[in-house]
Amino acid sequence: MPVTVEFSFMVKDKDEMIELAKKKTMPFLSKDSSMELSKATFGKTLTIKTKFPLGKKSVLEEKEPNALFHIVAQDNQVFVEPTDSLKKLNKSLKEISFALDVDLPPTRTIFRVISDSRKDFNLSATAIFFDNKAYLQFEKTLKRRDSVEVEFRGDEGSVYGEINPFLKYSNH
Repeated sequence: MPVTVEFSFMVKDKDEMIELAKKKTMPFLSKDSSMELSKATFGKTLTIKTKFPLGKKSVLEEKEPNALFHIVAQDNQVFVEPTDSLKKLNKSLKEISFALDVDLPPTRTIFRVISDSRKDFNLSATAIFFDNKAYLQFEKTLKRRDSVEVEFRGDEGSVYGEINPFLKYSNH
């Protein structure tokens, strides 16, 4: 599953900590991953384009144990689950600085769902934003070739900042 991850750094990186973090992170990512560091309004932004495996939890644990995250599709739900490799990466990043780590839930998680099913595809989620409007409970029926983009906000001000993002789905 293609994934784009962005990290914002609000500091001047005199000690090249971001470059060190990039070097320590690359071995944990898929082979075709890329990283780009750019200047932002305040500080720098590190953009990582990579892939995380998608599937049933037991299969992912067996076949993809080294991935940082698994995108689990099981029991009519899709969710992101951290792995032991994430713990290893965080331990490695802490050697650079105690302020460096990767936590769940992220500040923002955006799921883009595209239906290719001939049957209607029902999607639901709790505490999301859709078209910049907040929904406590969101439900949408997708016809073939329809798509939807939902955003979970896990920032500190959010009541749902402790819940890892997940979607529920069903086919009619």
